[in-house]
Amino acid sequence: MNPEKAAADAERVRREYPGLPHDALADILIKRAARKTKWEGAANGLGVTGCEVVLAVPAPEPSHKVAAGTGVATLLLGDIAYTTRIQMQLLFAVAAFELNQNLQGQLC
Repeated sequence: MNPEKAAADAERVRREYPGLPHDALADILIKRAARKTKWEGAANGLGVTGCEVVLAVPAPEPSHKVAAGTGVATLLLGDIAYTTRIQMQLLFAVAAFELNQNLQGQLC
């Protein structure tokens, strides 16, 4: 999690869409974050399905079951970690809008 990167993302969106209110800018950031997690989730689902196929074999070896279970757990943990990171970056970026607005109000 990088607050500086999130602030830079917020500033970039603010420059790309001047004059939009903060909630509209936040919606743009949310859609971008959703696109990132969409593709990661699809790839992760494909990986989990691959692990499940190993278990669907008529008589899988015991080691295959362990490997498939470990693979599913690892993929799901990675999915949760990645999605949480994206959400935290989004939270920082949206907070940067509010922080910038408060700072501008204090300077005026």
